[in-house]
Amino acid sequence: MLDSLTTFTNLINSPHGQLVAGSVLAGIVWKFFERVEAVLNEQTKKEIGDWLLDARTAEKVRTWPDTFATVFDRVFGKLDTRRWVIPTLVSLGVFTALLMLIMGVAHKSRNCVSRV
Repeated sequence: MLDSLTTFTNLINSPHGQLVAGSVLAGIVWKFFERVEAVLNEQTKKEIGDWLLDARTAEKVRTWPDTFATVFDRVFGKLDTRRWVIPTLVSLGVFTALLMLIMGVAHKSRNCVSRV
């Protein structure tokens, strides 16, 4: 059971497997909308088309960056460069120091093991 699961996972993760999975998903979506279209009458199709053509998506989406910035400022406060850069640099420095420490310990332990 575990071996077949591993085989299936490897198949899905391969480029060919992803292509096949995407094609199957596209086919399912295609068939779904084909059946929905067969059920709808001409008047309903016209109303949906008019609604899609009348949807002013660009006008609605245009305000999203300002809205996001306003919500971000309300949640986290005004973003000050100094308040952002300094903690980021400190965190990066601490991360680098810890990484170097871990790599040094691993290198030292590897040298000790090889001498035995």
